[in-house]
Amino acid sequence: MLAVAITVGVVTNLIYESHPMTQRGAGLAFSPGGAPKPGNAPADSPESRRARHGRTVPTLPVENLRKEIIRHKRESRNIFVERTIGVVPRQRPPKQCALRFTGSIMGVAEDHLTDRSCLTVFGGTGFVGRRVVRHSRESGTRVRIVSRHRGRTEDDGIEQVTGDAHDERAVAAAVAGADGVVNAISLYVEHGSNTFHSVHVEAAGKIARAARQAGIRRFVHISGIGANAASPSPYIRSRGEGETAVQTAFPGAVIVRPAVMFASDDAFLTTILRLLRFLPTYPIFGDGQTRLQPVHADDVAAAIAQILRQSQEPYPVYELAGPSVYSYEELLRTIARIVGLRPALVRMPFALWDALAGLAEMLPQPPFTRNQVELMQIDTTASESLPGFRALGISPRLLEDELEAMLRQNKPRGSLP
Repeated sequence: MLAVAITVGVVTNLIYESHPMTQRGAGLAFSPGGAPKPGNAPADSPESRRARHGRTVPTLPVENLRKEIIRHKRESRNIFVERTIGVVPRQRPPKQCALRFTGSIMGVAEDHLTDRSCLTVFGGTGFVGRRVVRHSRESGTRVRIVSRHRGRTEDDGIEQVTGDAHDERAVAAAVAGADGVVNAISLYVEHGSNTFHSVHVEAAGKIARAARQAGIRRFVHISGIGANAASPSPYIRSRGEGETAVQTAFPGAVIVRPAVMFASDDAFLTTILRLLRFLPTYPIFGDGQTRLQPVHADDVAAAIAQILRQSQEPYPVYELAGPSVYSYEELLRTIARIVGLRPALVRMPFALWDALAGLAEMLPQPPFTRNQVELMQIDTTASESLPGFRALGISPRLLEDELEAMLRQNKPRGSLP
């Protein structure tokens, strides 16, 4: 039973993490309150400024900090800026994301993002967010990444920002001067005050409201196929309620619902491959007939970039899915066939999965939860009545082709056959 429980935990986590509504890579875009972690220097301390600027910076009062940073930036002729939103109130946006229009949202509805434009991406270091950043930069758009962890970049057209998604002033500062905004944040597991509702509904609504008040031309909110405000599942319900909150706060917002996403650096295909090679038997959910339509994460990011660029008015909702629909069992057998394996698949009823999840939730860090089991009971395929890739002129790639490319790429290192 212990071995089954461990296997169950691994399998549910890999599916849960691959779903667009629960991407671990995206995470919660901000740390609560933007407070420094224990053992780290405060954001305005001399130690932290030395680390950011690579040289000694004199201790300054908070009101002079902004001027000093700008002076050092000019001296080094480095347009890249790192700052913590909320440290200096009412700070002006950096030059690369300066406000380039005034008036109402309707007044600029036909504009499109250009090499002079700025895009703010909340959760821009996550699985999907970082791909949106890359595709946007390829088209010449300057990008402001807003996340809880500062990344490293040598791209002069990228600005890194940290802050608190629940702080309205911090969010307002993050969108100031931008032409477009993308919300790619999500919450994997509830902890403390960060609940599914507070992140997917309240924070999403605050970001959308701030974007509208700032006169942002186009707002894209990433949700997921299956989001349903009437669902008994807390996180699926919160995703559906989040869509409503965004559309209420920002009329004209674009909702993007991807299907289960994959890529060479994902927690989906790569984990399935490892488990198929390692496990003597592979447990599957229920009868294995839950339907999925996997989509490549880069195709989703390309679609979002196209929505932001296009001059014509976008549709209010897009559902983005791959070209093929599989049952869960068919997907496993397809992957195994390409790799050259013949796995023994064991069907486990959802009632058993739910009972095991209930026991797992008693642990401090449960390997899987009943919410995750609920997610695997719904089909995540695109609706034929909603626009998708075709409306954007994009042909999504086949999972089989990408898997074979992954195998060829890794074969010289001996990690895959």
